[in-house]
Amino acid sequence: MTGMMNEVKLYEIGDLRKLQSPIPTIEEDEILVKVRACGICPTEIRKFTVQNYNPLPFPFTPGHEWAGDVVKVGSKVKKFKVGDRVVAEGEGGYAEYAKITAHNIQFAQHLPDDVSYEEGTFVEP
Repeated sequence: MTGMMNEVKLYEIGDLRKLQSPIPTIEEDEILVKVRACGICPTEIRKFTVQNYNPLPFPFTPGHEWAGDVVKVGSKVKKFKVGDRVVAEGEGGYAEYAKITAHNIQFAQHLPDDVSYEEGTFVEP
């Protein structure tokens, strides 16, 4: 999948920017998700406001509790297929598309049809 997407990046404490970025590419052990909902929890607020709180280097795309639809699957991924509804753990949810990395696939779960994307953002591994 190619093209551009909207996302929000945190460049430093207090410096959130909305921008256009390329849709992420994935490796053979990753999946790409169309983000449908992303939570904002106290951890996110601390990342935006507290010096030395965040372990990630700037800039990065926040949003670590999110849900969406799988749109692309790496060749080595067996747990998910295109069209699956998923909840994910890991940064990147403040974007139209986010990838679930090989490490974070173990924390991702299928989202049942009777659970909304918004409700799915409350699922914790």
